[in-house]
Amino acid sequence: MTYSDEGKERYGKEWPKTRKQVNGMLRHQCTLCGAEALNVHHAYYGKRGLFGHTPEPDLEVPGWSVFPLCLNHHSRHKGMAHHPDNYKWSDAHWTNSNTQDYLFKLRLHFWLKYCLLGLTEVLVGFVCVFILCRLFLGLLQ
Repeated sequence: MTYSDEGKERYGKEWPKTRKQVNGMLRHQCTLCGAEALNVHHAYYGKRGLFGHTPEPDLEVPGWSVFPLCLNHHSRHKGMAHHPDNYKWSDAHWTNSNTQDYLFKLRLHFWLKYCLLGLTEVLVGFVCVFILCRLFLGLLQ
């Protein structure tokens, strides 16, 4: 896959790395439904601060400004990420952004899912260790 100059300007030079990181954090699952995430959604572009948006695309933060989404949730259908109720469009793409309510929803779902996936790994590890200990102790008797 080639990464065009236009993509570097809009998404930043680190975008391929960021995209891989974002998808990996939720194991390529949609932030909202768990289906296969084929897209990474930008809730906004660049840096947001006291002075509004600035075109600094390398400030993308997984779970804060970019989220893995399935094709359905990354659409313009009612209730989805790019629907006009949830996303404010303008001629300058640097000022496009999700509404605060939808951004809160994305962040909440992302971090709950991320924490639950981590907790699942810990619990599976604990169960495996418990079973191995029981087998080992059973063999010693």
